[in-house]
Amino acid sequence: MRLEKPMRRICTSAEDVATIVRDWTRTAGGREVFVAISLDGRHRSIVLRTISVGTLTSSLVHPREVFRGAIEDGAAAIIVAHNHPSGECYSSQEDHDVTKRLVQAGKILGICVLDHVIVTSDSFYSFQSSGDLEG
Repeated sequence: MRLEKPMRRICTSAEDVATIVRDWTRTAGGREVFVAISLDGRHRSIVLRTISVGTLTSSLVHPREVFRGAIEDGAAAIIVAHNHPSGECYSSQEDHDVTKRLVQAGKILGICVLDHVIVTSDSFYSFQSSGDLEG
């Protein structure tokens, strides 16, 4: 599994993110992969990073790992995403808890969390579009 990919692409929608994440996680062997995309001030992607690779149904995520690369990149914002290999496109309580922690940490660091996107092979769920991005 690749861990990092430099990018220069404008992420204008959750659908853009879903397409990128589907391609990125294709080789994950049915495991859940949590990624972060660092964005510059104009929301152009700088780097896509794998933060954690988990099991079929979960992956561990800590703000320290999510923001480490964003700080190194000088990112103004990030978008986080993960796949659901099960094909179920819903947000769990754990997804909401992680998102809330990341938004709070981002506020402290001055790096805005623009969205958290859950991706399946044929669908996606955007916290921002659904009004579930707290903060």
